[in-house]
Amino acid sequence: MAREAAKTKHKSIYGVHPGVAMVQKAIHDLPAKTGRSLEQWIKFIKKSGPKTETERREWLKTEQGLGTNYAGWLAERAQGKGEDGDPEAYLRTAEGYVEKMFAAQRNHCARSTMRYSSLAWG
Repeated sequence: MAREAAKTKHKSIYGVHPGVAMVQKAIHDLPAKTGRSLEQWIKFIKKSGPKTETERREWLKTEQGLGTNYAGWLAERAQGKGEDGDPEAYLRTAEGYVEKMFAAQRNHCARSTMRYSSLAWG
């Protein structure tokens, strides 16, 4: 495999989720399981498949014989969505998600503190 989930260059307080290794393994195993690489599947889906992600997912299951997970994942990837198994990208994204998640909580706490302070002094 080109990238390993355990080895990253990005310094982060977070670790790489085991799901990243699962995506890397799926990409690596795709040609042996399906006869096509990820890039070949995406090209084939865009050229021969339906236009929407939902239609592509069903088409991949019914017409191409893929399982639900592979069909959904490939349909997402053909739409430009989904994970690519890059641990560096995962860590950058994780930091942003955590920051966003706690920013709302910090803002709420700050507003509550200001409200209670003004009541105490008011």
